[in-house]
Amino acid sequence: MAFGFERCGLTRIEATVKPANDPSKRVLEKVGMTYQGRGENDDGSLTDYFAIERDGSSE
Repeated sequence: MAFGFERCGLTRIEATVKPANDPSKRVLEKVGMTYQGRGENDDGSLTDYFAIERDGSSE
């Protein structure tokens, strides 16, 4: 996260994960990201979205 925010100047970092991948979702939450919602891909599969803002929020 520090590299993205400090070095690259990003204001938001997003991640995607397969809904059944609970261990990866726990890692994303552990680093401060929060669940943003679920979307359907073109092939019909589902993806969960996580994000964190530079200020630490997860709008």
